[in-house]
Amino acid sequence: MATSGPPAFSTEVRFSPIADPADGGGVFPSGTKEVFALWTYTNMSPGLVVRREWDLNGEAWLVREEPWDFARYGADGTVDDVSVYDLDYGLLPGVYDVRLSIEGVPQSQGRFVIAAWGTEAARSPDGRRIAQIKQPGTLVVQEADGSRREFEVAREIADLAWFPDSKHIVFSGYDRSEEIPDAGGVGLMYDLWLFDPTTEEKTRLAGGDLSLHRPFPSPDGRYLAALGGSGWGDACLFDLRLVVLRLSPSLRPNEVYTLDDFAGIPAASPNDLAAIFPQDVYWSGPAELQADLFPICLDDLEEGTYRLDLNARIAQKIAEEPTRTPLRTPGPTATAVSTGTGTPTPP
Repeated sequence: MATSGPPAFSTEVRFSPIADPADGGGVFPSGTKEVFALWTYTNMSPGLVVRREWDLNGEAWLVREEPWDFARYGADGTVDDVSVYDLDYGLLPGVYDVRLSIEGVPQSQGRFVIAAWGTEAARSPDGRRIAQIKQPGTLVVQEADGSRREFEVAREIADLAWFPDSKHIVFSGYDRSEEIPDAGGVGLMYDLWLFDPTTEEKTRLAGGDLSLHRPFPSPDGRYLAALGGSGWGDACLFDLRLVVLRLSPSLRPNEVYTLDDFAGIPAASPNDLAAIFPQDVYWSGPAELQADLFPICLDDLEEGTYRLDLNARIAQKIAEEPTRTPLRTPGPTATAVSTGTGTPTPP
């Protein structure tokens, strides 16, 4: 039943990888192709102007302004058909904020995050280039005019990511020469590389001693987070860790940080059989990383979501329960990044 009063939206916007409020979340994994924004409304009438303003990593991204479709939605109910998506390559990693207003009056706001732990195909942040892995070791870069170039850069490529400048690609190549067959990755080593498809310059950022892969540059390109290790695990032994490189202006590593370098994270002694498994890591600021951490055989650390301050090198637990959300991808229906009421339109 409708209530009297001015038109209004719920103060909070919820998000889900499917059009179902019960499946909501705030952090979605790398490769998520579509995220729905969901909110309730009351006392709406035909023709009211509704505005949606989206930011990506603190910068204006998309704006939609349109009259309220009373025939579709009516006066009261829940909006569940507005989404942002890229059904070809997945949404860009980062922090997405949305603000809603009715006739210029602020109503709702919400935030979700696309975590990024490497992928096989990615669109550059400026939207003008697409990089893909052509197995086993070729990078394919498609330009805005549709032209494509192929670069043989490694024996095998595991994953890639764009830097914020949309000019450089970071990728991990791996070496199977020391891998022990049927041993869950024992002996598998990764090298991390920086590649400029314009100049074809390739620079090694980290070698097999760190074994870095699944790279994730910070929003300003000053840091690069990655996973280190082969991923092999057995009981309390686990060869996987979070590593952060601090980069120079020329994108060369200056310093290397692990979780042991952060106050607030208890360090295991060299003789301890213990590890901290990182999952759903994402940048929440230029020098601020958030990570779901799962201690293995380490009693002094509770699992949960931690904020890692790269400047102060302090870790603070901010949530009891990890924020990871299972990926559920809708079937392909479009090939654009857009926001709307079910009908794709270009940004």
